[in-house]
Amino acid sequence: MYPSEMLNKQYEIFFNTVNLEGEDLKEKKRRAAGQYLSVLRFFRDNPGRGFTPIEVRELAGLQRCSESGIRRAITSLTADGHLVKTGEKQPGSYDVPNHKWRLA
Repeated sequence: MYPSEMLNKQYEIFFNTVNLEGEDLKEKKRRAAGQYLSVLRFFRDNPGRGFTPIEVRELAGLQRCSESGIRRAITSLTADGHLVKTGEKQPGSYDVPNHKWRLA
């Protein structure tokens, strides 16, 4: 997916669960689109390997993004057919298993 196509798809990338409107909503959609593209770029640069959302956040240099933002981007990328869940898990925070995803 190209950035121009992605910007037209923003309404599916940001989940407006807090009923934002106007400029606030526009800014959140823009940020979500940037996270989506950054996460997709990371997986394209690392084909064949599986990563947890936390690994993506750290290894892609996305520490400024929230963990939930990275998870949202991975969910959207999976729904769009760019990523697949591997079935592998790795202990994460508080020893809770985290799934891994890889490029489709």
